Amino acid sequence: MREDGAGAVLVVPAAIGFLAGGITAAWLYTLYPPVRDHTWPIWALSAGSILFVVMTYFTARRLGALPAGDALVVGYGLALVIAASLVVTREIVHAVGEHVPEYIGVKRVGLTRVEVAG
Repeated sequence: MREDGAGAVLVVPAAIGFLAGGITAAWLYTLYPPVRDHTWPIWALSAGSILFVVMTYFTARRLGALPAGDALVVGYGLALVIAASLVVTREIVHAVGEHVPEYIGVKRVGLTRVEVAG
């Protein structure tokens, strides 16, 4: 760990990258499933987000703040990896729940609406 506190300064660009990646992932999630022959919003959002990160990285590099640019890219990538992991996990749980037979001990229960008198 550095004594001059330079590591703590890199938290801000990493947080900005994480926020940009998180907003991108959340917004893309709202656009799925895409309407047939209407995928341009997904492409535009993805391209705009990547362009933002690349331009910010090159700006930081030009200003001589290469570690800050690196931290931005790492935060952005981390947010996208976490979002993708959550979506894949949800889909795997759903697929396993739909395809695992009951005779191996997995009970499938249909939920019904229960009304409580009172």
